[in-house]
Amino acid sequence: ERLLGGRCVLEPTVAAYHLDYDAAQRQGNAYAGTNFALPHRDCSYSDGWKADGTAKALTVWVPVTEVTADNGCMFVIPREFDSHFERDEAAEHMLVLSTGWLKGKSFLSFPLAGARALYPASPGTLMAWYSNVIHWGGQCHASGRHCPRASLAVVFRLADSL
Repeated sequence: ERLLGGRCVLEPTVAAYHLDYDAAQRQGNAYAGTNFALPHRDCSYSDGWKADGTAKALTVWVPVTEVTADNGCMFVIPREFDSHFERDEAAEHMLVLSTGWLKGKSFLSFPLAGARALYPASPGTLMAWYSNVIHWGGQCHASGRHCPRASLAVVFRLADSL
């Protein structure tokens, strides 16, 4: 409530992730507990901010295991590297990754070099970002397979914005 500046409510969705290196190798990330490994926003700018520029939605991510570079840390794109942060009208606002006509190549609407990796982090560490911030979960590498990242994610909204 301090971060959003008012009474908050929890959205009725709770996401739980438990990465599994071996399952990902066998099933291509099509297993229960996998993460959203592609860059995305949880909501648009207009869904996450009031007209006066006050935020009304906050994504909270909590690891329940240690988070390292090798076991599936989160990545975020700071606002300074997101030219579409406030631009709902731009197709790239919600479509931050697209596959183009050029031999199936994928294109990002932001500079990958601007990404921030959110590690290291201990179990129970609260991490939060505005819900229209571009983010994604990293893959669990072979070197992290014995302690893959497990985490929970929820979204809080200002009660008066519903």
